[in-house]
Amino acid sequence: MNAISEFLSKDHDRIDALADALRRETQPPRTAPCFQRFDHALRAHMAWEEDLLFPLFEERTGMRFAGPTAVMRAEHEQIRRHLQHLAAAADPPAVGAALDALAAVLAPHNLKEEQVLYPWFDRVLDAAEKSDLLERMRSASSEDPAGSGS
Repeated sequence: MNAISEFLSKDHDRIDALADALRRETQPPRTAPCFQRFDHALRAHMAWEEDLLFPLFEERTGMRFAGPTAVMRAEHEQIRRHLQHLAAAADPPAVGAALDALAAVLAPHNLKEEQVLYPWFDRVLDAAEKSDLLERMRSASSEDPAGSGS
């Protein structure tokens, strides 16, 4: 797998599956192992974007304080606030409500990334740059979230 969009879109799918598992959980999120996996996966994904992808996009386009990465960073802050609310949820109905609120931000956010930012990387970066970026994302995580086995 050498497409940035494929790797990160698969990670979106993995995070969505973790959210579905959390929705079925009966323990409060702060004590549920599936919340820990979900929270870690989502925060790691945002870190890849903020630490690796967005700076490269901004360097190449000159859009540092405006444009798509500024919007994505603002949405990441909203997502982090929703994760805090989710961690504080005390029962399944509260968890469901917190997940719904998070999904209301996350779904359109992911769509924008998958339709705008990720394809940009696939178009603009050469094979060596993509390979390096994918390796850096994989090495920044203790697991290969997109399941490529590398």
